[in-house]
Amino acid sequence: MRKTIKAILVGVFAISAITACEKEPDSPPINTITGSQLITIDSLKGWQRSVGDAILITDTLSVYGIVTMDESNGNIYKNIYFQDHTGAINVRFTSGTDLVQGDSIRIGLTGVTLNNFNGVYQLDGVEEATNVVVQSAGHDLPAIAATIDQMETAYAAYLADEAIVDFEYQSMLIKFNNVQFKTSELLNTYADEITQSSENRLFEDFDGFTTFIRTSGFANFAGDSLPKGAGSMVCLVSEFNDELQYILRSPEEANMHGPRGPGELLVKDFNDE
Repeated sequence: MRKTIKAILVGVFAISAITACEKEPDSPPINTITGSQLITIDSLKGWQRSVGDAILITDTLSVYGIVTMDESNGNIYKNIYFQDHTGAINVRFTSGTDLVQGDSIRIGLTGVTLNNFNGVYQLDGVEEATNVVVQSAGHDLPAIAATIDQMETAYAAYLADEAIVDFEYQSMLIKFNNVQFKTSELLNTYADEITQSSENRLFEDFDGFTTFIRTSGFANFAGDSLPKGAGSMVCLVSEFNDELQYILRSPEEANMHGPRGPGELLVKDFNDE
């Protein structure tokens, strides 16, 4: 069992020169986290999987990546999603952050806990002021095209042998095409903004496969009506207690304004003929 991780040389995102002490998107704060060994998200996940328990990182390690989801719209709180060229991970902070989607950042991991909460790999206890350096802004990553069936198949393989196999899409930014909210959901809003209760909303693709997005009642779009057409959806992949769930970054990325297609009922009726 490994107790420490050796330095892993990886390609990193561009680093802006330190020209001022002000904390701006393209200018690091005073803390520059110098002298850290670099590690990838994939290696962090492998370390946690091999140990099995939460790991308090005491080595001087850093990981680079892009913020793929921030907390600005209230759908997540005190955490972000963070992706590099090897994978993605959820990052939980001790307080709210000023980080925004598209920020290229470096996270110093000394004092941070690496754990797995209900199946989701996390970096926990991160202090923005002392652990994070913003390198530059505006790096929106493209979403990976996927289907509901593809995601379910990959997740089933992971559950069958999760001690060895990782679920490669976890916390990644993906895009579903040819999807629509189920007819039974069309009178609903994303969540309950009055009681601030989180809700799951079922959507389906044209092949009849169904899954759901989960939206916080604190999201600033919780009270928005669900789109009634069909189209595409960009979202983050998560899971809870051996079940996949998806998180919407903004209602604009539920781009379902085209004509509705065949859903679960229509596909079943067609197959029964």
